[in-house]
Amino acid sequence: MNQNTLLTCALAIALSSCSQGGFSGKNQPSQNKETQNGAKEKNVANPGSTNNSSDGALSTAQKTSGTEPLSGSQQSGGTLAQNAENANQSGAHLICAEKSIKIGTQCVRTKPVYRWYSDTIKDHFYTMAATPECQGKTSSHASCGGEFVNESKFVFEGIEFYTLENTEPTEVQLAKMFRLYSPTLKKHFYTLSTVERDKKVTEGFRLEGYYLSLPLAPPATKPIHQWFNPQTKDNFYSFHAGPDCAGKTAVHPSCGGDGASRKGEVVNESKYTYVGIAGTFFVP
Repeated sequence: MNQNTLLTCALAIALSSCSQGGFSGKNQPSQNKETQNGAKEKNVANPGSTNNSSDGALSTAQKTSGTEPLSGSQQSGGTLAQNAENANQSGAHLICAEKSIKIGTQCVRTKPVYRWYSDTIKDHFYTMAATPECQGKTSSHASCGGEFVNESKFVFEGIEFYTLENTEPTEVQLAKMFRLYSPTLKKHFYTLSTVERDKKVTEGFRLEGYYLSLPLAPPATKPIHQWFNPQTKDNFYSFHAGPDCAGKTAVHPSCGGDGASRKGEVVNESKYTYVGIAGTFFVP
């Protein structure tokens, strides 16, 4: 074999190796495609990406549904119950955010129920709609939520308890505390009993809605006690004044006082008599 033949063979072998080694132009698009796929997968996993709709929508749905995702390093996705089950299996603890309560394996957000009182018509009123900013406003104001608290001379007294932010189903069956109102008596009435609810309707009360009574699990949830004034026909509901408050002054601890000078509920001074537990609610 002469020198020219050897050079020709060497050149042929070199060209064959370059083509098989992946340096030819037709293999470069494959490398670019791989990079594009990698970027696309990153967008799907990143809720902040403008190309992502799945993860972002799931997060929004969880927030608007009244439930909260698990805290810590739990990943989003799936149902809240599934996430909680996964957390339990992995040994993690379900920790609910402030103003939230654990029901089964769910963290459910709560909403304050505000207490108002009208000395004019001698009526206690409890509502989620009329916030403290409603004081002095008409019912059409956004802070009043359509409640006629000022037209009836109600005065804001504070947050009495918390109930669920919405009425979506939970893993635990929850009772309803019905809210009724008598236009004739100008009195509100609340009850867990459907029999008592129906009886009040026949007496001229109209059903205005309900609040969800939560499972009793101290210290997170506490019973709300009902008191009745036979003179004014007012029904009063408070978690401060329990059955032991009967016959005591407002400073007694069982009435919500400190045993000295700070007063709790003045149920006895105002001639109220204890009726019983009206429901169980979240009291942070």
